[in-house]
Amino acid sequence: MTKNKSKYVALRMTEGDLENLEYLRRRDETRSAEIRRIIYDAWYEAAKAQDEEAGHPSISDRWNCL
Repeated sequence: MTKNKSKYVALRMTEGDLENLEYLRRRDETRSAEIRRIIYDAWYEAAKAQDEEAGHPSISDRWNCL
């Protein structure tokens, strides 16, 4: 028996938030793909800042070493 491990996330947005989201959307990008991209970009920037504070090499340096 296979279990579905996906998670459902719902967002509530105002009309202004939705307009901002539409402004950031790339051509041929779905709304859910856009939200994933924005979240990933924010995570990447936070992880990069945390590594710089701790004195670790940058994330891209570690990925390039693999």
